[in-house]
Amino acid sequence: MENSTDGGALQKAGQAVRFDPLNPDYVDLLRSLSDEQRSQLLVEYARGSLDVAKKAAEMHVDVNGFKNMLDVMAAKTRDLAAQEGTSVTLQHTHESSVGRTEVIMGNTEQAAKGRLTRTMAGERNLTALYVVVGIIATLILVSMFVRR
Repeated sequence: MENSTDGGALQKAGQAVRFDPLNPDYVDLLRSLSDEQRSQLLVEYARGSLDVAKKAAEMHVDVNGFKNMLDVMAAKTRDLAAQEGTSVTLQHTHESSVGRTEVIMGNTEQAAKGRLTRTMAGERNLTALYVVVGIIATLILVSMFVRR
């Protein structure tokens, strides 16, 4: 099993593993390792490369799924807008490994402004909580005045 370095790469069994070629410390570090340590490092590096490839594949699937959803939304928006007198606004929020995306499509004023509802923007609707707290506060105040 011959190991040699070449411009920031460690070659093992005819396969090159690339490290940062601009950082010569990697080459010096690799020279100071035993064959067993270098083999273990190569295994860890391969695992890391596989993890990166897996994450990239997951993101690719998410992006393709999102693209297909956008294509369906655009086609539906066109179809509905083509009907006489029909106005349409489609809204969608999508969360995936790539991140969060909010989409508004349509031929209405709201779609043209591109304003998201609070829920779409990720804000929680606290109206019901405010109403309940208000009722409880009112009941407490009324009970205090009734006791006097």
